[in-house]
Amino acid sequence: TLDTPIHTINALTVDPHGLLYGTATYLDQSVLFVFDAKKQAFIHSMSLPVGQPLDGGLQTGPDGMIYGFTSSCFYQLNPSDLSITPLVEQTEAFQMAGPMMGDAVFFSKKHEVKKLVGW
Repeated sequence: TLDTPIHTINALTVDPHGLLYGTATYLDQSVLFVFDAKKQAFIHSMSLPVGQPLDGGLQTGPDGMIYGFTSSCFYQLNPSDLSITPLVEQTEAFQMAGPMMGDAVFFSKKHEVKKLVGW
């Protein structure tokens, strides 16, 4: 668990069981954390895949999985076992995280709106 202060929280989302998931800058690393709002306590933290976490870069998908963006990775977090699976990795490909719509997830890079399909 986190035992020193987080510098910046970039994103928050909630799972179907009411736990909060967030990404943050912590010391010199990027982390994903789980926060129990009832206990007011961080209960788990782990390193993120490659890249910096994006502001607003977490969301709960319709399948109950947590999806997230770093500047170089779109990934899936399984809330039941806290495993992270990178789905798309590309160096500095993502600048602004966007919503999931159907079988696609949108994002932007500079002035372009882009989408990932079938990850």
